[in-house]
Amino acid sequence: MRYTPGVLFLILSLLFVGFIQILRFHAIDQSPPGFYMDEATGAAQSLCIKHSGEDFFGTPYPLFSPSLSGGFFTPLYIYGQMVWTTIFGESIAAFRSFLAFITVLTILVFGAFVRRWAGSGTAIWFLILASISPWAWQFSRIAWDPPLAVFFLGIGIWVFTSERKWSPWLGGFLFACAAYSYPPTRLQAGMLIVLMPGVLWRDKLKTLFAFGVTMIPLFIRSMDDDFRSRGNLVGIWSNYEGNPYAYQGIFGMAIGVVKNFWLHIAPDFTVVHGDSNLRHSTYRVGVMSYPQAFALVVGGIAILSSKIRKAMTPSEWSLLWIGALGAFSGVLPAAMTWEGVPHALRSIAAWPFFCILAAVALSKISQRWPVMKWVALAGSIAFAYFYLDDFFNAYPDRSRHWFQVDNNAFGLSYQRMTEQGMSCSQVRGLPGLPQH
Repeated sequence: MRYTPGVLFLILSLLFVGFIQILRFHAIDQSPPGFYMDEATGAAQSLCIKHSGEDFFGTPYPLFSPSLSGGFFTPLYIYGQMVWTTIFGESIAAFRSFLAFITVLTILVFGAFVRRWAGSGTAIWFLILASISPWAWQFSRIAWDPPLAVFFLGIGIWVFTSERKWSPWLGGFLFACAAYSYPPTRLQAGMLIVLMPGVLWRDKLKTLFAFGVTMIPLFIRSMDDDFRSRGNLVGIWSNYEGNPYAYQGIFGMAIGVVKNFWLHIAPDFTVVHGDSNLRHSTYRVGVMSYPQAFALVVGGIAILSSKIRKAMTPSEWSLLWIGALGAFSGVLPAAMTWEGVPHALRSIAAWPFFCILAAVALSKISQRWPVMKWVALAGSIAFAYFYLDDFFNAYPDRSRHWFQVDNNAFGLSYQRMTEQGMSCSQVRGLPGLPQH
């Protein structure tokens, strides 16, 4: 049987995307190395609730469970891990694979959303670029909350724009789930609801109402100073002595936000090195793949040309607006902090939208110059080999210190519950563990 070039490209692309998703689960307990204290803390909290109905600090079925450094684990993560580990066990691989699975779902949901607006051709490019995105890959293999926020944003906008009678109500609930899952997403969710193209204002108001009602428990919890402490510490408005913008007033903070925003889209972060924190990046490449960066730059210029601009459909222009809106609102919360900037984790919810922009660009380039689709596919495969070879072979040793593979209090607590069969109440009373 002979295949047309278009069918052959589709088959090869889908095989490549599927292979990368399988690799996402490969050696997930070895790279990244160890089990970072934040991961171990979340695991201990989830196991305690699953086994005793109380979190590590004795709170029965909490909405939020305390983490370290003033943070909190969110309900969708804690209770999601309870279900996942009941099925797949309580190993490090099991806890981490939950986020790998969530990321695969995120890619598929955003791919379906792109297909609705711009067709299968653009959706294939999104699947390819999202699959090899270092930004998405890195955080799909660490056991913590933020990838859930990206997933709920994706399914939220997919439902919100589906034009069904129940879409505004369910969309508002899903956006709120994203807001619960990671604090930086709260601003982004609101901006996406208000500024989403193609949605009537009466439906946006319904969505905002559903969003607000679902957020009431979070608003009530936010009245506690301890719950806000982490955000108040790292926010650019913080009076902490390490904040370079402390006491500079609104104008000084505004300048700081602009500077920080630039650092999140500058080539050193996006293409060359990424985040200097080796928990957030390998530091061998940026948070974007080389094919994605190429598409954003070259494709962006090409779209401005008259021939390609005239070939753009209204839906494709709307999709570009959604991509730009999501990328901007995903980076903005990270730019409003002062610590660890540029910060790949706080800006995690921007990665699908940058992939949307690049996918539209590659789609139009490929339509104008058909050979480019083969060049871009070959480049994507080559980049995946280069990136993943480093990730699986060199990165674990390079990042070992950042993941603190030496025993920490919560790491020991997790080990005692899973390897020694100790109960949460037994572990809770051991010396060296924090008391809440």
